[in-house]
Amino acid sequence: MPEYSYTTVPGKIRSFFEKLRKATIPDHVDHQWLSRLGFSSKNDPTLLGMLKQIGFIDHAGNSTRTWFDYKASPRETMARALKEGYRELFNLYEADQPPCELSNDELVRFFSSQTGKAEGTVSKMLATFRALCSLADFNAHVKSASKVSAENPQFPGADNRQVVVNININLPETEDEEVYRKILKVLKEYLEL
Repeated sequence: MPEYSYTTVPGKIRSFFEKLRKATIPDHVDHQWLSRLGFSSKNDPTLLGMLKQIGFIDHAGNSTRTWFDYKASPRETMARALKEGYRELFNLYEADQPPCELSNDELVRFFSSQTGKAEGTVSKMLATFRALCSLADFNAHVKSASKVSAENPQFPGADNRQVVVNININLPETEDEEVYRKILKVLKEYLEL
């Protein structure tokens, strides 16, 4: 059965992601980092499971490319992260109705049938999903995908065409070399695709 992580503090999700956009992305995320970010109540660590669910950190707690993408285009990246983190839900419903627009009853039925968890746990999954949906823009995600297809109908690499990509990076002003290392590490990951 699929697992759907949730937070017991869904009311903090919006402010949590606002802080994520402003904070330096750490190599590794743990309870101490969360506390330094200002989330130190006993239930706040459940936010970390949610980050794993949507791919901002891996299972070892290391930050991923998704987090870097979120800082550049938050609402579009959140839409992609939700589609990946809740893949079964999107595969089941997206053709008929966007999952974020489903009724609470429909979502409860989905989470219950998929996980077999108790009603209280399912309601937390629902609240987490709803709060994350409020941070996503699925229209922007669709527009940018259609724009790429419209501008490059043969993409990727049809007829062995060469694709040239120019990358401009505006680096933040800082004396902390670690910030630059992290940015270059993520850039290297992108270029190795």
